[in-house]
Amino acid sequence: MNDELSIFAAARAAPEAIGLRTDERAWTFAELAQLTGQRLRSPDLQPSGAMPYVLDGTSSVDTVVTLYALLEQRRPVLLSFDAEDMKGRPSAHMVENRYLYAALLAEAEAAPHVRLA
Repeated sequence: MNDELSIFAAARAAPEAIGLRTDERAWTFAELAQLTGQRLRSPDLQPSGAMPYVLDGTSSVDTVVTLYALLEQRRPVLLSFDAEDMKGRPSAHMVENRYLYAALLAEAEAAPHVRLA
């Protein structure tokens, strides 16, 4: 995986930098990497070939950590959202990893406060 998109690389480069804010608290890259490492050991994320993982898209730290873990695995993800959250829009999106990585990298490169090494 490209280090630019790895939560573990972010934790090595800036462990104490804020990687995620919620209403309740802020999470550092180091904390997110630790949670991602734990999530990677979960039975449901054990390698299963090229099968996409269906991820229920909720506004939660668990969803973000699961997505980080799947990115680390370079595993295809089917993001599924509750109809209420989507307000009539399509309720599932399959994004091939190469397109997801390219889009995330483009956003990171365009962000004024992000430096890619």
